[in-house]
Amino acid sequence: MPRIKYIGYPSPYVGKHLLWLLGNLKNFGVGRVVTRTSFERYPEPSYYVITKVRPYMDDANQYGDVWAETVFRGRRLGVIQLESPQVPDYKLVPKSEEARLLSLPVVDPVAKVLPRYLKMPPLMRIIVERDLKAKGLSLPVVDPVPKVLPRYLKMPPLMRIIVERDLKAKGVVEEPKLRAVYSSSYVKSYRIAEEGETPDFEHTDMKNYITEKFRQGIKEI
Repeated sequence: MPRIKYIGYPSPYVGKHLLWLLGNLKNFGVGRVVTRTSFERYPEPSYYVITKVRPYMDDANQYGDVWAETVFRGRRLGVIQLESPQVPDYKLVPKSEEARLLSLPVVDPVAKVLPRYLKMPPLMRIIVERDLKAKGLSLPVVDPVPKVLPRYLKMPPLMRIIVERDLKAKGVVEEPKLRAVYSSSYVKSYRIAEEGETPDFEHTDMKNYITEKFRQGIKEI
C-alpha cells in the first residue's frame, strides 16, 4: 500500500457546512441554535439562533444567506448576516442543551466612541501651509515639522479642494483636520463621535503602536 504524505497545515475547521445542517431541518432550522468549533476556545458563550435562511440551491448545497441572532463571547450582537456559512465549522446544538446554553448570562455591547477628525500628517501640513502662505494666510503654531519640502511633492487636487473649502477669507485659519473614515462592520461595536463630543481615545496617541519603535532616535531636520 503506498504511503500517503500530507503537505500543508491542518484545517482550522472541524465541523459541517451550515447549509448541510439546516437543509435537513424543518423550515431550514429557523429557531434552532448552532455554534462553531472555533468558538470553543472562548470561555464566554458564543452561538447563533437562526432567524432566516436563503439557500442558493447549488449542487453541493454549501452556499446561501443566513441571518441569526448572534451572541459572541458573552455579548449580544443582534440579528446579523453570517459572513461565511459555507465553511465546514458548524455544529447543531441538541434541543436538550439549548435551554442551558440560552440561559447563560449575556450583555449588550457598549459602542466605543471613535474620533471624528484626525490630525493632519506633518508632511501634508507643510504642503497646506505652503499654499496658504501664497494666499496670504497662515496656520497656528503647533509642534515643529521638517522645513525641507521637495519641489515635486504636490497636494492631491481633491484634498486641495477640501482644505480650501474650509479656509477663512483672511487672517489665521483654523488648524486643518482630516475627516476620519472607518471600515463598515455588521457588528456595531463603535460609532463616530458627534460634533463637539469627546471620543474614548485619540489616534495621535502612538505609544502603544509597534511602529513607534522605529521612530526612536530620529531627529527632525
